[in-house]
Amino acid sequence: MKISKAALLTTVVISTFALTACNNLQPAHQAQKHTQHNSHHQGADVVSNAKVIEIASFKLKPSISYDDFAVLDHSVEVNHVAKQKGFVSRESAMGENGEWVVVVHWETLADADASMTSFTKTPMAAEFMGSIDLETMAMNRYTLVD
Repeated sequence: MKISKAALLTTVVISTFALTACNNLQPAHQAQKHTQHNSHHQGADVVSNAKVIEIASFKLKPSISYDDFAVLDHSVEVNHVAKQKGFVSRESAMGENGEWVVVVHWETLADADASMTSFTKTPMAAEFMGSIDLETMAMNRYTLVD
């Protein structure tokens, strides 16, 4: 699916607002936002450099707590995803009933593919994937249209 820059900016603003609003809800409805930027990406440049948006949604296994997964998710971001070529930004949010969403912005589709391939070879991939109910996992990528 291809979307315009205007639609992307609107989505980013709405998503940021929704994540901020969720931070003010009770613990069962909390959202967490983790964002890392490559050192050469700042402010509005983050959105302008992103050509690919990757959205993964899933539920955690019933035995996995939000708090435990949040630590693991942050570790995956800091120790792997944020270090990959073409990484722009990443946000994670949790919902009710074990739901989780991760939104990653990449410079190119090739960068997103390379990150996924390299992630599957890391020791933390097994723990991350082992925490997810794989039957509920969906991942989609969207390419920005100029």
